[in-house]
Amino acid sequence: MIFPRRPPTECLSVSLSEKQTQTAARTPSTRRARRSLLYYLPLVSLVLAILACGSWMPYRKAAPPPISHRPASDLRLSLGIRDQYSDKPTVVVLVEVHEGTSGQAFGLAKPAQLTCNGQDITPTLQGFTHTCPRQPPGGAYLIAYTDEHGATTTVTVPVPKGVFAILSPLPGAHVPIPTNGALPVRFSIPLPASQASLDINTGIAWCGAPQWTCGEVAPPLPSAALATPSVANGTVVTATPDLVSCPPSPPLENGLVSVRGDQVTLNMTGNFGSFQPGPGGISVGMSECTMPDPAGFASVRATFVDNLLNAPIIWV
Repeated sequence: MIFPRRPPTECLSVSLSEKQTQTAARTPSTRRARRSLLYYLPLVSLVLAILACGSWMPYRKAAPPPISHRPASDLRLSLGIRDQYSDKPTVVVLVEVHEGTSGQAFGLAKPAQLTCNGQDITPTLQGFTHTCPRQPPGGAYLIAYTDEHGATTTVTVPVPKGVFAILSPLPGAHVPIPTNGALPVRFSIPLPASQASLDINTGIAWCGAPQWTCGEVAPPLPSAALATPSVANGTVVTATPDLVSCPPSPPLENGLVSVRGDQVTLNMTGNFGSFQPGPGGISVGMSECTMPDPAGFASVRATFVDNLLNAPIIWV
């Protein structure tokens, strides 16, 4: 990879939140992706800013994160687990380490290490995302922290049981174009554990091949409360009011969304006037935040994020 000798001016002059807003407003697909990243926005906003600029060069002049020398009992872990409900052999794990209730993310003192089922996921300035072998529903991720003195603490992150799948309309179905401005979509979700929250964050009906060439309907879904990233003295700080719990679930009975056990009905409401007979599809997305037993840590928050299903259909 070739890094530019000088970072782009826009990367230094535009804040993370402004840059993300500009990027997400460009296309329907990026708006959808932005909704599906809600739960781990504080961490991934930094990654997105780096990627948008083409490298991590703009942050080479920034102050490195402070290093934590505290034991596991003083640390709070925040984990974002992506691709859990895909058919990929691995998931992507995003990691933040905090001390106390500070919103500041810390680095780990060498040779301290974090692993996920034996694979290194230690966060560094060059890499916040790491892969880990994907575990089945009902399985678990074993997150082990070995501090600089060689003491190891392991926490178990259970994988929610159940299936994330669109039930109606089924992929390949012939679906009449709604004339009343509403299309009910049913899908199943894995049941989160206790002390968990659920966010149904994406619902899109689209028309055309490629996607959205003849229209889309995306009802405004309520979302969970988010932390807001900022930059202070060259260091990314997350204004997180509560590091010891999941964000509260948005209202799940709101006229658009109805949840009954592991079944969700999402009413795709909007103007289908531009839709034409032919190829199209349905997309739904959700995130689940859980608070597993912290074992020897102060707290552990794990969010299964960026879960998106697409069902190609034929409009008639």
